[in-house]
Amino acid sequence: MKHIALLIAATFCVSCSTLPQQYAKSPTRSLVRGESTPNSKVLIRKVGDSDILWVRGYNLGNKVWLEPGIHEVSVMCVTNTSWGSVMGSTEITVNVDSGAEYLIKARPGKRSDKKPSAEVVKISG
Repeated sequence: MKHIALLIAATFCVSCSTLPQQYAKSPTRSLVRGESTPNSKVLIRKVGDSDILWVRGYNLGNKVWLEPGIHEVSVMCVTNTSWGSVMGSTEITVNVDSGAEYLIKARPGKRSDKKPSAEVVKISG
């Protein structure tokens, strides 16, 4: 019985795994991550034509490792304001350099009816 419980736990951990191999950490890839602050959060949905990048079940993550080159990244931006939270998706272009690290920052909409957008900032490399 103890072995069955261990097997089920191991299966659960594998099924709740992390990113697909082509977007996982590697020495040849650069980190692209979404910001996470008390006022905003950026989650990474897709890279190019990939499937949605679910991590740990049906959650979006905020990190992806990309090979050098130009990538279209789909993100979800959540910004918190005094009148509530605004969530929206947008596409951004990331020009990845070898050995660099990037931060995707949410930019809140100017009015309550405008969804947030995002910008890419190179933070190292």
